[in-house]
Amino acid sequence: MTVLTKPFGDKKAEKLLTNKILEPSTSDTENGNVLLVTRQRKMSKITTVILFLAAVAVLFMGIMGGVAIYQSCARTRINRFHGFCGVPYDSDAVSNQAMLYMNSPFRDEKTGEPAVVPLADAQRSPIGRSNWINPNFFKEEIDLGFDDDDEDDSFSKIDIPDFRDGRTGRFYHDFKFNQSAIVDVEAGRCFIMPLDRSTVELPKNFFDLIIKMQQGEYNIDTTVVKKNMRVVLPAVSDMSTIAPGIANECEGKRTYMLEKYVSGVFKRSVSEIPDSGKFAEFGGKHIEEINIENMDAVIAYERQ
Repeated sequence: MTVLTKPFGDKKAEKLLTNKILEPSTSDTENGNVLLVTRQRKMSKITTVILFLAAVAVLFMGIMGGVAIYQSCARTRINRFHGFCGVPYDSDAVSNQAMLYMNSPFRDEKTGEPAVVPLADAQRSPIGRSNWINPNFFKEEIDLGFDDDDEDDSFSKIDIPDFRDGRTGRFYHDFKFNQSAIVDVEAGRCFIMPLDRSTVELPKNFFDLIIKMQQGEYNIDTTVVKKNMRVVLPAVSDMSTIAPGIANECEGKRTYMLEKYVSGVFKRSVSEIPDSGKFAEFGGKHIEEINIENMDAVIAYERQ
């Protein structure tokens, strides 16, 4: 007799149980979808935050770059000036109205500030070739370069086309190397001497003074400081001790060193300037008059 140890319906029951285990329930599927959606939402929020921060960073960098470019351009405009101004021989003899009137041709009509003239166009510009004549004033062509962070890293170049009873000349002052040069335009000579800051104003302050002069608001001090100098012979052969800017101005010219002929510097009212070996400029503080005592020796030396 055969004995059955397993119920006849167990296989069917087992199959049903297996199918039930393998087939996910509706609730399990819904839970999986909820987790997937939640994860996608979290990733979307993180992506949004990252994109927002990136946009802010790009915007910030753009603003900083724009500010840097603006400051660079503004610095370039402010820290280099080339233009003209009218200086009275005797500041006590002219009024602020006269100062304003005589400097009006050198102002920018739109801004009211000193007109900036390109170096290459100085003599061709209406300002440079204007018939500016007045017996009480002389005209200076001024080129200034200065650094707001380092006042010694600056220079001033002053051209005097016509000084009363004197010569045309060019003065170059290098504040970094503490040297000044006089360029004798007529004879093609250069004279080098120490920079005297008691008579020559810092370029930045000189620029501010020019603004006030052209606004007729400032009565400048044009008392004359006279200096008697003598040329040291022979001519300079080694230009390595000369400031680079001055060396460039003196290139191709006979260059000499100057030393004091009579000790001391004295002031007096403006008077007629002798025409032999005389150079003069207004450097921002006083009119400086240079008298070279031994020009005859220089001429004799050059004829050898």
